[in-house]
Amino acid sequence: MRAPKILCWDIETSYYVHTSWTKWTPGMKLVKEKSIICIAYKWLGEKQTHVISIGDDKKRFAEDPFDDKYVIEKFQEVINQADLAVAHNGDKFDMKFFNSRLLKHGLNPILVKTYDTLKGAKRFFSFHSNRLGEIAKYLGVSKKTRTEMSWWDDILFKNCKKSLKLMEDYCKQDVVVLEDVYKKLLPFIQTGHPTYNALTGIPKDINLCPSCGSQHFVKDGYKVLMTGKYSRYQCQDCGHKFRGKKPIEPELSVQVDIKPVKKPTRRRKK
Repeated sequence: MRAPKILCWDIETSYYVHTSWTKWTPGMKLVKEKSIICIAYKWLGEKQTHVISIGDDKKRFAEDPFDDKYVIEKFQEVINQADLAVAHNGDKFDMKFFNSRLLKHGLNPILVKTYDTLKGAKRFFSFHSNRLGEIAKYLGVSKKTRTEMSWWDDILFKNCKKSLKLMEDYCKQDVVVLEDVYKKLLPFIQTGHPTYNALTGIPKDINLCPSCGSQHFVKDGYKVLMTGKYSRYQCQDCGHKFRGKKPIEPELSVQVDIKPVKKPTRRRKK
């Protein structure tokens, strides 16, 4: 039984460049499109965190720091290996923006299951803030680092390798924080996350912890649904609670007595 390949990832982008005579000139001309500076990623459970950046292609970086084709091509090879791609606000931003850059460079689309920890945070918890750094602080795990606006200016207009390295390290730390937060949230996530069976292709009738795939679980009572009575289990590795695949008692039959409704009689006016 193989473990699913779960990829935690994050992107750092450039900003748009416009022409303008004044601060609010209407009809401003777009000079440079927003692009990707670097993408950091980490396979769940592995120690090493990787990063692909525009600086890896030195010639392209020297000619145009807004040209991210190299980054897109290389990360496409990585994400295509994943059974699940995890990102914070990934469904709304990271994946959509990455797809737009694939389209820009005439590359093939990717097909991968995704999970957005921001959606999980909003659905199953009540944090004072759903920002990744604030959740990490609340949970007492790895901390995000800070960025400086000067990094973007130095990278995009001065081809500064030092600022690019700082940006890469910042992005890598974000992925470390993401993995820690994801592992903490996972046992509490009841719906919306692909099951272990779905990620690995293991038959659905085999009982595994949907969260971590463990076979170390104990009975924890029963769960009664309209489709029947199911055994309930709790995973001994991650703490996730789930029900069995097959009912131990058949579908519940509910009898309802329907009585005819008498129509009210109208009184005639005298």
